[in-house]
Amino acid sequence: SSPPSTLRVSWEDMIHAESQGRWWLVGSAWEGRKIAEDQKRLQGVKAGDLMESDLLTSLAQAQRMNTDVRRKIFCVVMGGNDALDAFEKLLKLNLRDKQEPEIPRVIIDCCCQELSYNRYYALLLHKLCKFHKRFCFAVQYALWDQFKQFEESALRRVVNLAHMVADLIFVGGVDLSVLKGADIESLGKHGNTFFQL
Repeated sequence: SSPPSTLRVSWEDMIHAESQGRWWLVGSAWEGRKIAEDQKRLQGVKAGDLMESDLLTSLAQAQRMNTDVRRKIFCVVMGGNDALDAFEKLLKLNLRDKQEPEIPRVIIDCCCQELSYNRYYALLLHKLCKFHKRFCFAVQYALWDQFKQFEESALRRVVNLAHMVADLIFVGGVDLSVLKGADIESLGKHGNTFFQL
């Protein structure tokens, strides 16, 4: 003989039948399991974390991070406790090959937009370069794109970029040959400032 079937309904489910549904009526909706699953999912998530996530997302939009990938990268970079924490979270994004070059572009853009230079961004790029050679190439190409925009950029961006490139060369994230991407013959005022720094 087969064992008697048991109902998987707790005393709490019966007491809250008005709000969760009448499970004993055929065809009626029962929300008990869904509510319990939602509570489990949200358990441990602090209200501050949710607010921080919303704040970072709105900040990403304000900084013209116009694709979903760029917004994700921005939120990880700006939400990291330190360079190591951000580095590990960036790797967990599991971006495809064509999306990975966006990582150094977003990091460089964040560094350039700071009011004063923050070494955090150079440390993060250095960790990526040491992790895999493909990041070295991505950083190099992203820097070359920045070099082409010297004269259209604000002076603050150029100053921050100069400090970051100097730090990256010093710690070995990129080598001195990265500077060959700058057209030295046609340097303007901002380009000269970059190389002086």
